[in-house]
Amino acid sequence: QELYEQAKQLPNVSYIGYQPNEYIKENLHKYDIFAYPNIWEETFCISALEAMAAGLYTITTNYGALYETCAEFSSYIPYQKSYTNLAQNFAFAIDAVADHLDSPGIVDHLKLQIKYVNQFYNWDKQGRAWTNFLKGALDARRK
Repeated sequence: QELYEQAKQLPNVSYIGYQPNEYIKENLHKYDIFAYPNIWEETFCISALEAMAAGLYTITTNYGALYETCAEFSSYIPYQKSYTNLAQNFAFAIDAVADHLDSPGIVDHLKLQIKYVNQFYNWDKQGRAWTNFLKGALDARRK
């Protein structure tokens, strides 16, 4: 709760509290940056993909499988056990990106990011890939 109270006081943070997923999906495109200071070995991050598909610039750690999920599109902050240092590095990255969000290079980057996520991470394609993987695993076990 203390962290949420601090977030409410920050001038450039839009604190909306808990909202259902439908609200998030409908409003995500209104924001600029998805900052995800991950501190555990994430195996996949649907939140990052939803943010990327909505055109948000993503900043996250290089911990777990986030690099594989977000590919070349995210800015990666090296994971550190010192949360103070991690927070400082995130703050620096957010400030650096915020100053350049309207630059042609970032605009083109975000357009390509949206296309990439929609092409490679749509549910139909992912569903087929998992179905094929699981069928293969079952077939291999039967043999």
